[in-house]
Amino acid sequence: MESIIQRIPAALWESLQEVCGRHDQQFLQEVSRFLGVPVSELKRRVLGTRGVATTVVVQESPWWYGTCCAAMEKKGLLWMRCGAAAEADGQCWTHRRSTTRYDDPEISLLPTYTSVRIEGQTMWVDKEGRAYNEFGNILKDWLIDISNGHAYYGICMDSGNTKKEETQCEET
Repeated sequence: MESIIQRIPAALWESLQEVCGRHDQQFLQEVSRFLGVPVSELKRRVLGTRGVATTVVVQESPWWYGTCCAAMEKKGLLWMRCGAAAEADGQCWTHRRSTTRYDDPEISLLPTYTSVRIEGQTMWVDKEGRAYNEFGNILKDWLIDISNGHAYYGICMDSGNTKKEETQCEET
């Protein structure tokens, strides 16, 4: 068995964390009442003081991989894949006529962006760390390092990829 990194939608992950956290709290309260041990002591003993890395066994590709429509839609300056369920021909009802697909050569040559979610806002980040909104407009105040997961606010980028402080951003 080999492990691979899989990504799930940020909203789904947040929801799973919230639901699991609620159930953990409820379970610990019930066990605490049954054993007569304070909840805080039980949490410390059961959950420890640090998080534990867990390996999750997954399939080679997500279950929804083959069920999404293959059409690409242009939203502002960005191209995004249609998220609707596909029919037998690989297209959804809206895109049943000929349309640009994700595997077309002109789409595969476009730069790719990574989606990130910060404080409930979805942003798109290029390889240099520049952040874009959902319409493809650059967010000059944000710099996001995908390699380490750090996001910086108050830093902007000019066309030369040099970091500038917030006061310098206002000048441009």
